Amino acid sequence: MQELSAAFLHAYERSWRSMQEDEDDTFGFGDHLMPALPISLLNKSAAEPYPTHLDALTLRLTPERYARLAGALSGLLAEAAAEPISNEGQPCTLAVLAFEGVPGERGGELRGLSRQLNSFLGT
Repeated sequence: MQELSAAFLHAYERSWRSMQEDEDDTFGFGDHLMPALPISLLNKSAAEPYPTHLDALTLRLTPERYARLAGALSGLLAEAAAEPISNEGQPCTLAVLAFEGVPGERGGELRGLSRQLNSFLGT
């Protein structure tokens, strides 16, 4: 996990430095009464060929739904791993993290859901 975290932070800093100076951050705020509108990505091309991307979702799930959802996300990685090996492009890391709990908060206080989208895929 430490190696994965360090590598992601290094890539994030690279993406941040390559972002255009006139670019603005986009934020959405909401609560359980008035949820934030979804932020649309990819309406402008990225500033680099392999932009850093983080999409994290925290919500309440039953054990069965948790297992199905984590399995479906890992299934996407299995699908990519089954593709023919190629020497084209650059090495890239895609990771699925799933765990019980709320990062930086106490889980019992979570109402609704929390989504963190931090991406350089497009602005």
